Amino acid sequence: MKKSRLERVTVAFYCILLAGFVSFAVYMFCFEHNAVYSAREFGGSRVLQTGAERTIADPSAPAGVRREFTWTMPDCAADENCLAFYVVHHYAQVWFDDALVYSLCPGPDNRIGGSPSSNWILIPVFPGDSGRKVTVLLTPAYESVVDRRIDFLLGSRSSILTAQMKTDLPQLALSSLCILIGNLLMVAQLLILWQKKASSWELLYLGLFVLLVGIWRITDTRLSPILLSRNPMTLGYVTIGALFLIVAPILLYMKAFYRGSEKLILSAALLICVSSAATLLCQLLGIAEFRQTLFVAHLSMIVCLAVLLAVSVRCTIAGSSQPGAWELLLVLAVSSVADLIYFYIHRNSSGVLFTVLALVVFAFYKLIDSVLKANRKAYTDVRTGLFNKNRWDELMKNSYGKEDSIGVIMMDLNELKHVNDTQGHAMGDRMILNFANILRNTIPPSNTICRWGGDEFTVMTIDASREKMEQTTNAIAEAVASYNAADELPKIHYACGWALSSEFPGLSPSELLREADKRMYLDKRRWYEANAGK
Repeated sequence: MKKSRLERVTVAFYCILLAGFVSFAVYMFCFEHNAVYSAREFGGSRVLQTGAERTIADPSAPAGVRREFTWTMPDCAADENCLAFYVVHHYAQVWFDDALVYSLCPGPDNRIGGSPSSNWILIPVFPGDSGRKVTVLLTPAYESVVDRRIDFLLGSRSSILTAQMKTDLPQLALSSLCILIGNLLMVAQLLILWQKKASSWELLYLGLFVLLVGIWRITDTRLSPILLSRNPMTLGYVTIGALFLIVAPILLYMKAFYRGSEKLILSAALLICVSSAATLLCQLLGIAEFRQTLFVAHLSMIVCLAVLLAVSVRCTIAGSSQPGAWELLLVLAVSSVADLIYFYIHRNSSGVLFTVLALVVFAFYKLIDSVLKANRKAYTDVRTGLFNKNRWDELMKNSYGKEDSIGVIMMDLNELKHVNDTQGHAMGDRMILNFANILRNTIPPSNTICRWGGDEFTVMTIDASREKMEQTTNAIAEAVASYNAADELPKIHYACGWALSSEFPGLSPSELLREADKRMYLDKRRWYEANAGK
């Protein structure tokens, strides 16, 4: 299917946008780092420790305040060798008495990254630290996180990692499935295009959407900063970057379901790409951080759902929507509302799983359905709905050579060219379709019927005998005679020949079909001789 100019511009712009976000993430990972200082090494469980908090006004701080926690380190068991706490968009400094043991602050060369994102602060604790005064000074990067609760944990690094893994396991598993299925969808699309079983790109757009959702959710877990403890800042930008990139692919995917509304959907996709590019530019120029422009991503999602809902209603009323148009829209709408309710109740996105779960189920279904449809399309004649020559060749190769006798029938329509020349190709197509329907309604389902060529049809019978072949060909002849007696147009005349593998031992499938073809041409010659001049 040829793409419109608007679609080509939208896809090109999105590709440039995607390349921009990926390049930004690679640059952040390679060149932009927080300055991390740790004076201790790790050694082996976990206990909750909460310190008293006070807020200190500081005009020089990004949010105008700093948060200070102080407490006395309790007696530490042998396996309590790690002080840990999780912060979101906070810089941190930790002192044991007057000794600075940890500092997380902007790197000296940071130019385009002002937020430390989400971090696990992990500090080794030694037996001699019992009774020492612990001071934690946190600097929020944004006003929205000033009142965020901070829990302090005392235990082993491995126990903290294990506990967080158990908490995040549902999100990790579903997100990983999204990433896997997204990649499979894109690979399946490329294979289908390579094998020329389809010309559209919808499966690729859906795969990219599912992949980005998986990346967004897996990088938003609390476990991820532990695994990428040296550069969690990049992780936060990847999370929000994926959120900005999610919307356009789903609009490009849904476009195929709504005839007459493609221009509106593509215009919305292009507008969303432009707004996302603007947020990336603001980040690069230091005008505003992704976190500060996150409302643009949320607004893009609302616009996306609103546009899809509007065109769904309009096309449903007009009767121009394609089957399955409502499926993904309902999945996105219901799951997104459920996730938003969860988010505003719990005030965080950890555990927001309804959208990911719904997408995993939907995407897996579409993957299987698309592959099956592609295979059916590869083996089905579009005009008649019968199997085509590709399927015939495959069946002959797989079935031939067994102990059961195989019978093949070759049929060819007579005077099709005359009908095309005198009554038009539409009438010739009708002759082909009507004959195909006769074969479909006459020949038992245990047989395989194929449209072998333009006006040639073949039938394969397993466990065939001369009696069975004569019964089948007689049934076809009677059905055609009944059709012609009913004064249906155009009249159908055909030639037929058949061959049994038991009568031609040692012949290959193509040679057996050639024998049936020879008999069919003898029958055709007799018919033309008998009807010469009529």
